[in-house]
Amino acid sequence: MLLKKQRNELYTILVGENLNPNDFEEIINENDYGLARNNSKFWFHITNGDKYSKIEFFPKIKLKKDDEQIGVTWEEAIPYFTEWVGILGEEYNTPDLWKEAKENSKLFALNEEAPNEMFSAAELRQLEGQVRLLSQQLSSLGLPAHAQKLLTETVEQIPQKATRLTKEEVRGWFMSAVVTQVTTLALSPEHVAAIGHLLKTTFMGILQIH
Repeated sequence: MLLKKQRNELYTILVGENLNPNDFEEIINENDYGLARNNSKFWFHITNGDKYSKIEFFPKIKLKKDDEQIGVTWEEAIPYFTEWVGILGEEYNTPDLWKEAKENSKLFALNEEAPNEMFSAAELRQLEGQVRLLSQQLSSLGLPAHAQKLLTETVEQIPQKATRLTKEEVRGWFMSAVVTQVTTLALSPEHVAAIGHLLKTTFMGILQIH
């Protein structure tokens, strides 16, 4: 069983890693103390001895040989706990890009197939005008400078792609590129939605983005 001062120390370490203590369950017994992350396999456990305590974790952390065989004092346990919390913080504070990519893809409902045909000369001229318009509109969204630059460069590749690819191929390339970029750039949901709206209103006809 830990003293309140010791439990408070663990609490402070959790908060310092931007983890919510309410997401953890304390398991308190007379001779041991456990902390488990709700709905996960992550846990920390310390068993009190007369002089030294035994500590265990998941995920596993490499213990010094003497610490593993003999045990640790409270002061020696804290760096291990801090390392364990750091692993959890990285896991739970890191965005899931796979999940976000799927969510971002839903912004573009490509229910209709783009024609598997080349662009006509008139359509290429129309596309160039739409690209210029979209490049200007992107600058009004208040995106981070590096994000605006990357997205603008991608948009400006469309006319060149359209001279040698079919409408279906251009749309597939463009949508894949945009979804990948807004995901890896970690843009806010508001910015992602605004970009999606611009693409739909600009390319609804010629690329059939709805």
